[in-house]
Amino acid sequence: MPALIVNRWFDSASIAVWVTALATLAYVVISLLLWRATKHSAETTRKIFEQTHRPYVGMQSWELWKDGGSTGNLNCLTLINVGNVPASNVHVNIETFDHSGSIEKATSAEAGFVLFPNQAYTVQVATEIVEKVIEENRALAEHLGGGEVWLGITLKIELLYSGPSETNYYFRATIEQGASRNEFRLGRADSS
Repeated sequence: MPALIVNRWFDSASIAVWVTALATLAYVVISLLLWRATKHSAETTRKIFEQTHRPYVGMQSWELWKDGGSTGNLNCLTLINVGNVPASNVHVNIETFDHSGSIEKATSAEAGFVLFPNQAYTVQVATEIVEKVIEENRALAEHLGGGEVWLGITLKIELLYSGPSETNYYFRATIEQGASRNEFRLGRADSS
């Protein structure tokens, strides 16, 4: 009588091995997906913590070309930290451009100071371009018959500072002068 060949693929032991292998594979895939989601959640939580526990320094007000008496003219910027932690190593840089494209670069003498949360601090930066611009405008006014003509200037202000984790941040703004000596407006502002 012919021998009966039994296919070993469909016996109960083989089925149990295949089910175990598929369950293990599903467990590995699900574990990898959970690990990726946990990693993404941890990175998001870290970013949120960093953004809520850092300094945010900006300009609260400015007074340009303040008469400093014997020290000449000053650009006075009042800075404020609206963040939750102190800003350290604060540096103020100002570039002044007149109508002809001349540039005056100035840096605050108080470079590297600390600005605590909700604290305002006024920085005075000496400027020498004022006399040049005033004289140019006076000469132009005389040439045009005495009416006040004002060739404006543009100031580019950059605040550089650090947070507690030594991460560096910045605030940049442009202040543009209008049609008169005392008319200024805040142009473009950018920060990190």
